[in-house]
Amino acid sequence: MGVRIDLAKLAGDTDHADRSTEEPTTERRPLPLPRLLRRRPETTDRSSGS
Repeated sequence: MGVRIDLAKLAGDTDHADRSTEEPTTERRPLPLPRLLRRRPETTDRSSGS
């Protein structure tokens, strides 16, 4: 989990540097996190169901 958070932080840092003037970047950061978390459980459920 630590690695995943690190990746998200790195991506956010890059986006922030690209759009340091734009604030919408902060809203884009929390999106990738919950999306990855939701995609993980879904794949595990499918594997288990199979």
